[in-house]
Amino acid sequence: MRIGINALYLIPGKTGGMYAYLKNYLKYLQEIDTENEYFIYTGTEGAGTLNLFAENFHEIRCPLPARMRTLHYLWEIFIMPLQMWKDKIHLLHSPANISPPWLPCKSVVTIHDVRAYFFSPEFPRSFTFIYRKLLPIMAKRSAKVITVSEYSKKTITDVLGLSPDKIAVIPLAPETAPVQEKAKEIIKAKYNIENYIFTLITAVPHKNMDGLIHAYKILTERKQDIPQLVIAGITGPDLKITKNRLKKWGLDQRVVFTGFVEDAYLPALYTSARLFVFPSKYEGFGLPILEAMSYGIPVVSSGTTALPEVVGDAGIMCDPDNPLKMADAIENVLSDDTLRKALIQKGLIRAAGFSWRQTAEKTLEEYKTAVTS
Repeated sequence: MRIGINALYLIPGKTGGMYAYLKNYLKYLQEIDTENEYFIYTGTEGAGTLNLFAENFHEIRCPLPARMRTLHYLWEIFIMPLQMWKDKIHLLHSPANISPPWLPCKSVVTIHDVRAYFFSPEFPRSFTFIYRKLLPIMAKRSAKVITVSEYSKKTITDVLGLSPDKIAVIPLAPETAPVQEKAKEIIKAKYNIENYIFTLITAVPHKNMDGLIHAYKILTERKQDIPQLVIAGITGPDLKITKNRLKKWGLDQRVVFTGFVEDAYLPALYTSARLFVFPSKYEGFGLPILEAMSYGIPVVSSGTTALPEVVGDAGIMCDPDNPLKMADAIENVLSDDTLRKALIQKGLIRAAGFSWRQTAEKTLEEYKTAVTS
């Protein structure tokens, strides 16, 4: 079988969890499947960034800039079907929410969430218009839809009107890399941090950076010895407003924004933290939670959308719209050493229950089911 993987969306450092998803399940897919031939289609930004080591995995580089979203989707509508025909592809998997609506082969699409239906102001109008027009068509024409949580399965069923039987839930998994002591020293010196609360979020409204900062302000008003707050992730145009607010509150020296952090330094940021907080209002999964748990860091998370499925009983959950409750949860973990140790142990067990190899194995099963449907 000749299987295509649509990786045109890849922008290293910009596509966050979707890059981690593709990179990790491809790694294990290469280990478990030596029979089928794979063709991975990348754009100009993602070309050469995937570690394709198996002889039956081939990268097809396309002259398409992924950052130009409207052009990207026009390419998928008009050019990609011709590529599938030319390369004699039997099945195309699109792992990033959208796939070509018309194809000369079978199609599998991974829809992580339907956030564009709930948080449309976060996207360009042209993208939202095209996405909402195309998503129902491509989902219904796909032989199989993969998603990452039961919550996402339910919302996809409700929003797109798909049969639940067509949707397979295949969870993600943490990527735990060895921690280098030198990396710890570098991040402490570079950002002047030690004994801190850590979060990994992007600067978009649903990630709720403002809610976390308000909760942190409450904590600093209660106690003077609250650890620093370190916020890692992609910054946005509103960051200047946030920094001005922190300066007004006298917190600009206690809240550190690292911006994008390379994979080599993320383990050091996780393991040097006292606590990991994930304040998001909407998630299809919530991979950073499992990553924090796998490094032995206690977790405070919001308890909305798919996050309870990920957290289980291994973290403290709170209302993301209530900074006071979020502050209470953070303070409880920081001040109660018995609770902190219990969360660490539960988190390690919880994270160990998720595996990228299982993700790859289940994905391959869906390929086989789809191509014979």
